[in-house]
Parts: sequence; structure tokens; C-alpha cells
Amino acid sequence: MIGFGLNIGNRVMGGVDAQAQAHYNRVIADGGVVPAGLNGVNGFFNAVKTIYATSDITTAINVGLDAHYLGYKLGAGSGTTLGQAAQKLYSCAGSSGDVVQTTAASQPLLLAHSGANYYYNVNASNCSCSATKSLTQTDTLELIIKIDFTVGATFNGYALATVDNSSTSRQFYCIYDGSKFVLLYGAGIAQTATASTTTTRYNGWLKVTLEKSGINSLVKFYKSDEYNITDQSLVTFTQIGTTITGVYAAMTTVATQFNILSGGNSSNDTNAICYYAQISETIGGSPLSVFNPNQYNASTSQTQWTSTTGEVWTINTGTAPTGYKGVLVDRTTTQGDGVDDFMQSATLTSFNSISTYAALKVFTSYPASRHIGGSINANDHIIYGVGGTLEAYNNNPGLAFVGETLNKLDLYTINFNGGSSSVKVNNANNVSGSLGSASTTKVTLFADGNTAQSGNSCANTLIYSTIDSSKNTAMYNYIRSINNNAF
Repeated sequence: MIGFGLNIGNRVMGGVDAQAQAHYNRVIADGGVVPAGLNGVNGFFNAVKTIYATSDITTAINVGLDAHYLGYKLGAGSGTTLGQAAQKLYSCAGSSGDVVQTTAASQPLLLAHSGANYYYNVNASNCSCSATKSLTQTDTLELIIKIDFTVGATFNGYALATVDNSSTSRQFYCIYDGSKFVLLYGAGIAQTATASTTTTRYNGWLKVTLEKSGINSLVKFYKSDEYNITDQSLVTFTQIGTTITGVYAAMTTVATQFNILSGGNSSNDTNAICYYAQISETIGGSPLSVFNPNQYNASTSQTQWTSTTGEVWTINTGTAPTGYKGVLVDRTTTQGDGVDDFMQSATLTSFNSISTYAALKVFTSYPASRHIGGSINANDHIIYGVGGTLEAYNNNPGLAFVGETLNKLDLYTINFNGGSSSVKVNNANNVSGSLGSASTTKVTLFADGNTAQSGNSCANTLIYSTIDSSKNTAMYNYIRSINNNAF
């Protein structure tokens, strides 16, 4: 079939927008990735052009960044970000607005999304995803988990999934010790069963079963490299090594916490990705508890969701003032570490009146006096954390936001226009006041223009637009829609 379109200016009626196609081609030719594909790029360009009633997106937007809809390029990274760092985010308004980082240690974390939601943990204290569910009997247990721990820093002896009563009375504790899978079980972890063959760092399905046989326990480990299968009922498992026989150690029957990528009350948190997990009280039977991030709905809650098996899963991000945080990934995002991460554009045409839209998840533990969302120039046009509050800042003075919820994705809108400036969170009323009017020539994410005072946050959509505050509501509605209606 041959498709026809009518060219009007830079737009193709009935086909793909010409500027959208050019942007997509530029990203792919540069070795970049667009998770939303050409259709996503086309939708972005058409929506923005409709809002601003223009056929040329560059007349409406000076810089537009969104890793999911406009694309990113992976960098080398180091430490936690090794293999999943952002080297570049592509601007819809042209390459001069792309933000780039070539220093591996300062490249922010890139969390890609290609269809299935997942929980990403960062090997940090107090990070986990957990739910409480009562075990009715404990002679037989089966854990099934889809996990990817081929990414990030090296680790040894960290938890994949655990069933805990307390820090001194753990029940069922599955770990990877650096070379093989290990199951520790029983009240206070009295028994250890270790897979008898070596398993390297792994991306796929894992199953472990425990059953009582007289006075003995029988433990079996299974795996499947079918990482591309999302439904565990379709997975074909192969046993790892031989059945492990030991003296059975009883487990206490109490209300119990099911933890993913965490030792629960321990500090054994794991740098890994988990797509699915379930625990059953019979082998091959119906699950007692199911961890499925695809049941998460950002428009309902960004911190919890209720499983089809009834338990409420809670996302624990971690509380350290710096470093990366555990997150539920339902679209591609980038995360700054609050230490030295930043990305910066080339020199732009100078301007000083502009609307800024920043879809950011600012973490509760962000340090004071840090540039959270980014800046243009050294001290201008930024979202700034000051003593536990957030404010827009343009040289001097600043203007505080009202109604932000830390540890939650919000849209921060700032109309920089000197004495007639305003800020707002999501679709609330504007807070009006005076902001400085220094001109702008660069965009920096996660830090100020001097690459100091790095901010701790997740960044989704960032748009810098020639000021027209009459478009604020329409832009809010659109940016909200591409962020899974989270705010």
C-alpha cells in the first residue's frame, strides 16, 4: 500500500510530520534510541505544534527533552551506571539544544522502558519493594522471579527475594552470592541450600522450590533464559544442578513481609531489575503473593499498588541524601545522583523570557542548596532546593513553589518574565512574583551551569519555550498525558 500526504509547511497531513521524521532520523543516525518509536515522536511534534498553532516547532520551543519520546544515547557510565548511563538527550528543537555528557563518572542513570514495567533497585540502604502477606503453612514454598542483574556495579551476596518476620527471624531468603544461587531458610535462617552449578550474572527467570520430605528438606533451583517472555506460565524451566537434600528446619507461621531485591530488615539490597515475582505455598499451585509492576498505575499512586492477590506493594526509594534511588519504571527516565551528574547543551541563542516545564521526581532526601531540575547559565532559570523547599531562581530573587510533593513526579511550570513571573505545581494556581531576568545561553540538567551542586531527582520531560503563559494549561495536559497521568 502506498500512502499519500499533503505537505503544508513543515507538516504532512495524513502522514508523519516532516520535522518529526527528521528528528527521528537524526537520533537513529547518531546511534541513539527512541523508546516511543517514530509514532511517539510524531505524536509529540503534532501535539506541541497544535498547542502553539505553528508549523515549525522551533518557533515554539527553544529546547525540548524527553528520553522516552524524543530519544537518548547510551554512555559508558561507571559504577552503578555502567552500561546504563545517559550520554545524550536529544532536543526536538535541534542539535544545539541536545544535552550531552562525555565524562563517564558524571553521566546520569538511564532507566529505559521498552514495554514492561519494572522495579529498579540501586544497592542502597532502605531501598526495596515490599508487601505483607500471611503464610498459612511453610512446609512447601515456591519462588518464581524474573530478574536482570547483568547491569550496574559488581555485588556479592545480595538478596533477590526474601520472606522475613524480622531481622533475627528470617524465613525464606534467596540470594546470588556472586557465582551461584543460594537459598537460606528456617526460623533465624538455620538451613542453607546452594545450587550445585555455577550461574553467572543473569537475565532471565529463576525458580526455587522447598518441600519437606520426612525429616529432610528438598531444594531445587531452576532457570530459564527466556527473558523475553513476560508470562511466567509460558516459561520452560531447566533445573540447575541436582536436588539438594538437608535436614528440614521449621519456619514460623506469622504475618510475613515479602521483599523484592532487598533483605527486608537487613542491608542486603541488590543492584538489579525485577519484572515479576510470585511466591506459592504449593509447588506449581496458585500464588499466595504476586509482584507485578505492570499492575502499577501512576495516576492512582506513585508509591503503592494493590496486587491481584490482594497485598499492597510499597516502593521504598531509600533515604540517603545522595546517590541513586529505587524507582518503579513505567517510562524511560534519567536520574541524577546528587553528587556529580550533569548534562549540558551547546551555546544557544540568548533569551530571557521563557516558560519552563519540568516533569521531575524530586527525592525527599535532596540536599539543601542544590540545583534539582537544572539550570540555564550559572545561576539562572533553575529549580533549586533550599532548606527543604523548592523554588525557581533567576540570579536573584527566587520564587517558591507551593504544593509540591517530594518523592513524587510533579510538573513544575515557571514563567520567567522579570517582575511578572509566576510558578506553579501541576495545574494549581500560579504563585506570582518577581524573578531576575538574566539572559540564557545554555541548558544544564541536574546541576547549575558551573556543573556544581548536583541535584538528586528523576527527569522525564523538560521544555523551555518562548514565553506564552496562555499555553500553560494546554502544555500541562499534554505533558501529563505522556507521563502516564502521574500528576
